[in-house]
Amino acid sequence: MDSTLSNGAQGMLTIVMQGMQNGFGDDGGLSITATQVTLGTSSVTQLYQGQLTGLRAGDSRWRMRALLAKAGSSSSQVQLSITMTVSSSGQVTGKVQGVPTSGQSVPSSSNVVTE
Repeated sequence: MDSTLSNGAQGMLTIVMQGMQNGFGDDGGLSITATQVTLGTSSVTQLYQGQLTGLRAGDSRWRMRALLAKAGSSSSQVQLSITMTVSSSGQVTGKVQGVPTSGQSVPSSSNVVTE
């Protein structure tokens, strides 16, 4: 998912999730096996990168957390809280909040917590 940030900080947020289907039909779910999150001034200029650390999905609302490190520096990090809502017409809107952090390790993609 590529999204443009506006109404505050300007830039691009990209979230990539890879997964595998569990089961078949309507009862099957999805297991997230890898994630990548980037935040930058454009899709070419990526300032921060990392993985999702939490994911909670409902029918039309997704809540995610991500810990991103500044490119080239493990000590400059930001914790993102992301909420996205999908309308009945398929339009996605959301809110992204970031808080600077320090001293945390950026998790591997296998550490995604789904709630």
